[in-house]
Amino acid sequence: MHIGLPIYTYQEITELLHAYIPDISYYSKSFVERRFQYVCAKLYIPSIHAFQEKIQEDITFLDIFMHHFTVPVTEMFRDVSVWKTLYSKVLPQYRNSSNFSIWLPNCSSGEELYSLSIMLQKLSMQNNTTVYASHRSIAGIEAIKKGIYSERNEQLNANNFSKLQLGTNLDNYYTKSFNSLYMNASLLKNVTFMYSTSILQQIPAHVDVVLFRNSLLYFTVHMHEIILANVTKHIKQQGLLILGLQDNNSITVLHDSYKIENKEERIYRKK
Repeated sequence: MHIGLPIYTYQEITELLHAYIPDISYYSKSFVERRFQYVCAKLYIPSIHAFQEKIQEDITFLDIFMHHFTVPVTEMFRDVSVWKTLYSKVLPQYRNSSNFSIWLPNCSSGEELYSLSIMLQKLSMQNNTTVYASHRSIAGIEAIKKGIYSERNEQLNANNFSKLQLGTNLDNYYTKSFNSLYMNASLLKNVTFMYSTSILQQIPAHVDVVLFRNSLLYFTVHMHEIILANVTKHIKQQGLLILGLQDNNSITVLHDSYKIENKEERIYRKK
């Protein structure tokens, strides 16, 4: 069922949400307007007034709102060439490390996390790797832990995986039942989930690799510098930052703090 939600402006939405989500102004105008409209329709919230009533009556509502406000990835092994490089050139560098760590600052709906975990399992690196997965919603974290996905993208995911030519099939890593895919629980071995209401407050230990792909697109250009400066603080010296192919590459922090490791796949090494 679709409700006829009035079209609210960026200013109206941010004034409403700022008391509950202090960094709502970090996001771009188009993103906020589009996602607020989407989430309210999905949760059957007909107006800003109804939103205010709901958030005051239900202590879990804000978390549920943030769960849906986050854009789902909906695709495993997105941008196959990046995953090929990750598998063949990046991860093997740390194969003999006794304490290797990777951070996903924006875990979204979990497809990227499971893609990474499959590679780590394939490389027999799970036992010496800690993966930190950040999310702005407890409900989102719980959904990822369940590892249940619609079969709608099964063929797309399988096609992406087959292009990696790893000598196995993607369906080895999940079971299928009632039109849903159930990811193997073993894939979350040594995954530590971190909950924070702000992307600037997610603070893991210093890590070797940060996988922060296609997330900057949703923030204002001004915030790109601030967010990446925060992320950079948590990367070890000579550690790697992997951005999305469409992410901003003119950020001052990138030029001051990193050297280009792989220009095509947007991989940077901290100086």
